[in-house]
Amino acid sequence: MNLEILTQSPPQVTQPNPLLFIHGAWHSAAGWQKTAMPYFTEKGYQTYALSLRGHGKSEGKVQWCSAKDYVADVRQVATQIEAETGHHPILIGHSMGGYITQKYLEQYQAPAGVLMASLPSSGLIGFTLRYSRRHPLTMLIHSLTLDAYRIIQNFEDARELLFTDSVSETQAREFWAELGQESYRIELEMLLNLPHPAKVKTPLLVIGADQDHFFSPNEVRRTARAYHTEAVFCPGGHNLMVEPGWEKVADHIISWLHERGV
Repeated sequence: MNLEILTQSPPQVTQPNPLLFIHGAWHSAAGWQKTAMPYFTEKGYQTYALSLRGHGKSEGKVQWCSAKDYVADVRQVATQIEAETGHHPILIGHSMGGYITQKYLEQYQAPAGVLMASLPSSGLIGFTLRYSRRHPLTMLIHSLTLDAYRIIQNFEDARELLFTDSVSETQAREFWAELGQESYRIELEMLLNLPHPAKVKTPLLVIGADQDHFFSPNEVRRTARAYHTEAVFCPGGHNLMVEPGWEKVADHIISWLHERGV
């Protein structure tokens, strides 16, 4: 599979393990390019971000992609990074990318993983019910047409879900314009093919956004408990990587990695 992989390299690599960023639904590798990747690169990390099949500039059609397909994409890129660097990357998954990270780690080991505003271990049911109450017509059309993009097709709806008012309208619109279609099948899998925390042996950091309109604080806390850790909440909306103060999120991740020697 020909996948888009963005890479940023520090003048001197000082950290032992590279980082692989895994984007959420509708997103692509580009979402990490202006904030997370350069920040971590400045700290001495070799950084990578992939666009899952059918996203960004990766080949493939997205409509009926499965969790198995996306896990295979991550495996392909992680194997390539390990061949290049001699180290399996640390996985940092956002939203749906957190779901893919959990499913990947059920099968494969990594030095560490970070779930950032991630799909909870209980799946998408909580968001589906909450969103259906707020936007019943949109959800009805979305379900009848099997069109996952319908959820974020309108800018104002997307802004409510993804950003706080601290993100300027110009920046939010620029980010929204880069979003694309998502697999309706993966949406169903996030309802039915739930993560299995007992299968995961990799240490995980669970980070929630304190103004997230996708996943509730209780869902984030339950996910952390499922992985025998405590949730950390950072200021901002669902797309933490573009919220003001992103650097504090990154610094917490770096501190956590250093505590574990990875």
